[in-house]
Amino acid sequence: MKSTDTANQTFIAGIQKDMELLLHIVGIFIDLSNAYDVLNHNTMLDKLNTYGITGNTNLWFRSYLFNRSYFFKITPMEHRHFTQNRYTIPHRKIVHGEP
Repeated sequence: MKSTDTANQTFIAGIQKDMELLLHIVGIFIDLSNAYDVLNHNTMLDKLNTYGITGNTNLWFRSYLFNRSYFFKITPMEHRHFTQNRYTIPHRKIVHGEP
C-alpha cells in the first residue's frame, strides 16, 4: 500500500525528470476540501440510489440530511460590570453541505 508521501515523491521525481529533459510541464490542482459544503442533498440521495443504496439505508441518509438547522449564540461577559450582551442568529435550515 502506498502512502501520500510516496505519491508526492513520485510526482516530484517525475517533474524533475521532465525539467531535465526540458519538457513543458503543466499542473492542474483542485482543492476539494470544501466540496461537501455545496453538495445538494437531493442530488446526493439520487446518486446513492443510482449506486444501489436504496430502501432503509437511503432513508437513513435522508433522515440525516433533511430537517437540520443551526444557530449561533454568543454571550460575551463584561467582567467589570457583570453584564452579559447576547448576540444570537436565529435557526436557519441547512439546505446544502454536510451537517
